[in-house]
Formats: sequence, C-alpha cells, structure tokens
Amino acid sequence: MAAIILAFHLAGSGVIEQPAAEGGNGVELRLRSFPGDAQLLLHGDYLPPLRTEEDGWRVYRLSDTGQIPVLVADGYRPRPLHLLAAHGTIAVEERLLPLEGPLQPVGEFPTGAAPKSVTFLPDDRLVVPLIRDNGIDLFRMIRDRNNAELDHLGTFGPAGQELRAYVEPLVLRRRGEIWVSRMDPDEVHRFELAGGRWLGSVETGGRWPKVLVADNREQRVYVANWLSETVTVLDGGDGSLLATIPVGGQPRGMWLSPDDSLLWVCIFSTGDIEVIDTDTSEVVHRMGLPPGAARHIVGNRAGTTLYYSDMYHGTVSMIDPRGRVVTGSRRVGPNVNTIVLDPREEFLFVSVRGRNNRENYLLPGPEHGRIVVLDARTLEQVQEIWARRQPTGLAVSPDGGYLVATDFLDDNLAVYRIDR
Repeated sequence: MAAIILAFHLAGSGVIEQPAAEGGNGVELRLRSFPGDAQLLLHGDYLPPLRTEEDGWRVYRLSDTGQIPVLVADGYRPRPLHLLAAHGTIAVEERLLPLEGPLQPVGEFPTGAAPKSVTFLPDDRLVVPLIRDNGIDLFRMIRDRNNAELDHLGTFGPAGQELRAYVEPLVLRRRGEIWVSRMDPDEVHRFELAGGRWLGSVETGGRWPKVLVADNREQRVYVANWLSETVTVLDGGDGSLLATIPVGGQPRGMWLSPDDSLLWVCIFSTGDIEVIDTDTSEVVHRMGLPPGAARHIVGNRAGTTLYYSDMYHGTVSMIDPRGRVVTGSRRVGPNVNTIVLDPREEFLFVSVRGRNNRENYLLPGPEHGRIVVLDARTLEQVQEIWARRQPTGLAVSPDGGYLVATDFLDDNLAVYRIDR
C-alpha cells in the first residue's frame, strides 16, 4: 500500500516528507495533480507517465532521489517535488498555485472536525462552527503589510458540555452577541461577542436550523429550518418565537432587503427562490425557477443586485430584485456552495466543492474543490484557485483585504490576500 501525502505547500521549497519505504530499486511515484493536466519536468524534459489510472492517478518511475521532478502547468507556479525516499512507492496529491489573479494564498491553519462556515468578528477575530467536533473555533488574524497569520484562541461552547452540529453564526453587534445555529437538537446558542461566554440557548421552533439573518435593528432573527421546511422568526432580545412561516421546500440561504421589508429565501429542495413579506410573515412571491438546488444568496448594499448559487446546476446567477427576474448566469463547477461579495462590490467569491464521492459526499471525492473569483458586475471569471477537499465556508475581512475559506473534509482554514 502506497503512503499517501497531501502536499499543499503555500510557501517554501515544496519539500515532501518521507513515507515508509518499500522494497525495490528507485522510486515509484503515484501522482494526482490539480490541475489534472499538469506535467512533470525532469532535467528540463517532460517525463511521460508509465500509466494513467481512471481516478486520475499517474504512475512514474524515478531511478534515484537525486532527481528532482518539477510539476508544471500553463498559468501556474512550478512546484519542485523533493522525494526523500531512496526506494519504494510514494503517492502524492499536489495542487499548483496560479501565477496571476487577485487571490494570493498566504497560509493554512488546522481547525476542529468539519468546519462548516466562517465569519469575521470585530478586531480581526473569526469564528468557525464545527459539525463533527465540540464547540466553535475562535481565531485572531495577525497581519503585517503583505501577510497574515491566524492565532487559535481556543474552542468555546457551553461550559462542561460536549456539543456538536454547530452550523452558521450570526453577529449581533448592537446586542454584543453571537448567535450560532445547532442542527440537533434544533437550537440557537447565544454567546458573548467580546469573550465567547455562553449566554444560553433557545429553541428555533423548527427542525434542523441552518442560516440566521437579522434585521437592521436586531429586533428580529430569521431562521431557515431545513427539515421542517419553515422560516421561524425569533425575538432578538429574549429569543422567543414570534412567527412560523411555511415555505415550499428545504430553506437554506436567506437575504433581507436593506429596508427589512422582504426576506428572500433559497429553497434547496426545489431550486426556487421565495420572497416573504416581513410585515405579514407570508410568502408573497415565488420566482418559478427551473428545478435545482438553490443554496446561498447575497446582495449588494443598495439592494439593486442579488446573487445566488445553485448546487445542482453548478451555477451562480444574478437577480434584479425589482423585476424579480434572473438577469445573468454562469456555470462555475460541480457542487457550487457558498458565495460572498467583497465590501467594495468588485468581486464575488465562490466555493466549489467539486465532484462527490460515489458512495457518500462525506467521503473524499475524485477531485479537490476550488475557490472561484467572479467579476461582480458581469459574472465573468477572474481567477480560480485549487483548494483542499470540499471548500465550503467563505468570509471577507471588513476592509476587503483578506478572504478566508474552510475546507470541510480536511479540517482546514485557508487565508488568501486580495490584491487589487
């Protein structure tokens, strides 16, 4: 059995650690690269593989470790592969970084198990809810002129309790609180914004809460409840249930208009988008979109343009909210996930999970995911970066200087500088 090495070096020489060696002369290198058409250079010449397997692995034979192959592809930075084993079989998965583009990777940092989302707090802090681990990771970003690192401040949650299945955070700045949805058992947990102290939990009035959205005065918090197919309205002060609004399927992403009058809801199980009148707590419009899996929705500050992702179609689309029509769409890739608009409204960042494992999407699939940068005005692709397994959560720093992204299956938080 070959030792598998996941090589995702963001700086330095690209040294690969030595695996357990096996018998035989020379090194058999099993390589899967992202992009898939990257080639190996050896002493300046292209090295053809002995064979290529169906799942994208290519097999090479190297006679000795003094040979340093270099992985190359058009538009990407070359990556030397320093193989330290004298013989045996080495399996390497390696990504290349693009030569140009606004996103520049600056670091990766481990998280707890299955980081679902990420959100910036004041003072360059970040919260990362964990699905398969206990609590919520808290980081602080430490910057200099051209770089940033993350300091893990700890994992917080109810004292003395080991609780999992945290999904999405909501920052209530006026109230000095963070609310985080917890799918099972259908709760929202409240924490102190300054120090992360647990303030208690409230029931959502629905099953499997996910996305949380608050109005401008933080008087109402809207909760998308996946299994009960409802949006519930909670009092922003004491968390009491104010209303339950049935919707036409499993709700996921939500966006509230700047005047708080309309709540736009992505219906994942149908691909449609519904509009709720917040005064009457009733669905007043369904867009009648083709069957799909509408997942996430964001809008510009003026509320004149909305963007939503469809996981089934792998698309990102623009909506004119006044006419309630789609004005443009772009296919981005399989299993499009979270989208986030940068504060300058220049770029739309998209996490693309990649193709699923045939047995279960919670297992590693045949390819790694990507972070895609779109022009927010036209949806033209500006850049794409290979990420790790299943990039999901995205957040942009309030000053627009950095993007952070969670890799759901690799328990990883990646940091990118945004160059203009």
